[in-house]
Amino acid sequence: MLSLELIAMFGLLLAFVVYVMVVTQLERRSIRLAEKKAEVQEAQERGELAEERVKVRR
Repeated sequence: MLSLELIAMFGLLLAFVVYVMVVTQLERRSIRLAEKKAEVQEAQERGELAEERVKVRR
């Protein structure tokens, strides 16, 4: 039978692994959201530039 100290060590190790996994997922999510915002902003800027070009041609 495992001693309480060994069980506690495995519990702490498991808690640390879960913590790292959660933090990694949150970081990936924030990176994806930032990339999406940047893409939308670039698309809006490109749209504004296209509108300015049309105005210049008229």
